[in-house]
Amino acid sequence: VIQLAKVIAAISLGIDLALLETPEVSETEPVEPTEEDIELTKTRDEAQAKVNADSLVVSALNVLDDDSEKNATDLEELNLKLTKESYRLFSVADKDLEPAYNLVIALLKDISQPKISTFVSLIVNHVVTDPSDRPHIKLKILSNLYNSLPFDSENRYKVYTQIIKFATKSDEFELVIPTFAYIDAWIKEWKIDISNVRKLYELLSECLLQKSQVQLLCFKSHREAYEYLLKYLSTFESASVSELQNIQSHAIKAIKKAISVPEVLNFEPLFNFKAVQILKSSKEADAKNYFKLVEIFVGETLNGYENWSKGKDLKEWLTKEGLNHDDNIRKMRLLTLATLASGNINGEVSYDTIVKELKLESNDVVEMWVIDVIRAGLIEAKMNQLKRTI
Repeated sequence: VIQLAKVIAAISLGIDLALLETPEVSETEPVEPTEEDIELTKTRDEAQAKVNADSLVVSALNVLDDDSEKNATDLEELNLKLTKESYRLFSVADKDLEPAYNLVIALLKDISQPKISTFVSLIVNHVVTDPSDRPHIKLKILSNLYNSLPFDSENRYKVYTQIIKFATKSDEFELVIPTFAYIDAWIKEWKIDISNVRKLYELLSECLLQKSQVQLLCFKSHREAYEYLLKYLSTFESASVSELQNIQSHAIKAIKKAISVPEVLNFEPLFNFKAVQILKSSKEADAKNYFKLVEIFVGETLNGYENWSKGKDLKEWLTKEGLNHDDNIRKMRLLTLATLASGNINGEVSYDTIVKELKLESNDVVEMWVIDVIRAGLIEAKMNQLKRTI
């Protein structure tokens, strides 16, 4: 506490922190001090005297010398005051910043449970609002704060969400991706309510989408963003009709993402969510179109998609919504071939049938499509080139 008070006081007084350090005592024969040494000692003594006379340091010394019952309350108030002033620490050199903030985080042990949230919020706010460009050190400080909190503390949730936001904003998102593997376990430990669970899933999805927009063609990020959207929607299975109607935009976003991400070929989990099913009865044309579209991807073939897309203004609607008709055709061809195979388990499907159902130009490209469907994990099959069957 005293050390932190002196550091903050020195910064506010414009005193070099090096002057607070005790000079090393040489173990060799004493040497007659030079004028420069004498001047430095004088400067150090004056600096330390100013720091020791600072009201913050005096207050800290008085509190720590007090043995009365009132001491615990006074110490807590002192620690909160130090925490409020800790924004000044960002003026120190990079090498000193993390150790200095570790002193602040160490104050946590003397903060009562009701005020820990205030303490945590102060530190987080200082870190994320400081204008200096030191993202790695700031993320380390936030991580140290997170790790200093009890594993079942809801304050861990608050710090973690700020870590995600800050990492995204500072283009350091890659550093936090490894933590995603622990999200579901942490949610149970934190014991956060369903509204905060939803906020977390939504935040992760949005941040992954931002990352994918910066790193073009980052399909993995698109897929992960979609998966967190699914987790978000899954929390509404017991929700009321009005709640489901309020998240209509999220259901549409999930459908749009499922259709546009090449790796997503199983639409049933999405389709079965109540948040998606309620779109069927929506009064909005866009919502109805999205429901019909996902319904086609779940249970129809290429022929069904093409018949639907020929409807009035539907191709224009697809373009307006950012959905590529040609990409949809490709995905429907993969799903149609999987449907053909599922109808002929332990049997055969001829190349001619595949050409007809997938509306291909010739038999020459059949094998390419079969290979793509096998790679996608939709079917297990072998090709017989002599009989021209799979």
